[in-house]
Amino acid sequence: MEYSRYRMSPAEVIKSSIWFSMIFLILAKVFYDSYVAALFGIVLFPFLMRKKGNELAAKRRERLALEFKQFLLSFSGSLKAGYSVENAFIQASADLCLVYDEKSDMVTECKTICHRLQNNQVLEELILDFAKRSGHSDICDFAAIFSIAKRSGGNMNAIIQNTATVIGEKIETKREIALMFAAKRAEQNVMNVVPIGIIGYMRLSSPGYFDQLYGTLPGILIMTSCLILYIFAIFLSQKIMDIEV
Repeated sequence: MEYSRYRMSPAEVIKSSIWFSMIFLILAKVFYDSYVAALFGIVLFPFLMRKKGNELAAKRRERLALEFKQFLLSFSGSLKAGYSVENAFIQASADLCLVYDEKSDMVTECKTICHRLQNNQVLEELILDFAKRSGHSDICDFAAIFSIAKRSGGNMNAIIQNTATVIGEKIETKREIALMFAAKRAEQNVMNVVPIGIIGYMRLSSPGYFDQLYGTLPGILIMTSCLILYIFAIFLSQKIMDIEV
């Protein structure tokens, strides 16, 4: 499975389509006083659906990273208990099944690797393959260090234990930073709705206030310019909040 791509389920496609359609209808009513104008939003559907797919893929990778952190803790603990590297991996996989659902991505990957280990495939190659498909930098770092340590020899257990501890702490730090930004993202979402709320309030409290902006060519051009600026501001705010840790 390639975690850099996300194939939306039919339910997710329908849900997203309904959500985007509602947004188009609201914008058409607010900026043009006509629901027919929402039809022009159809041209944006492929872009929005692709963006939604990328967002879901990113969330899936972060969820995979958290599950991977839990796996590392168990893997490191098994090594400290004196297991060999392969047996420690199998034991950590069994422990992970007790924490997460069997359908979770990390549990599925661990079961696949364990099955392939029974067919005498090399563990470091299996982990490198998983890391490449995961698209997550921390998992790739662990796989690279694991492969080098396995080939070069030395104190294998100590190297992997130290690496697992460092990467586990790094993943947890990223998670804490993401939680800190959650409040700011909520504020951003509120600010995105404020302009629509202001226009809606003005239309309800002062009927006819925007009549000159609806149905006339100058008014349509003005409202179209405002809509473009509004959409640009939303994407700019999302770009600012999209901080890579």
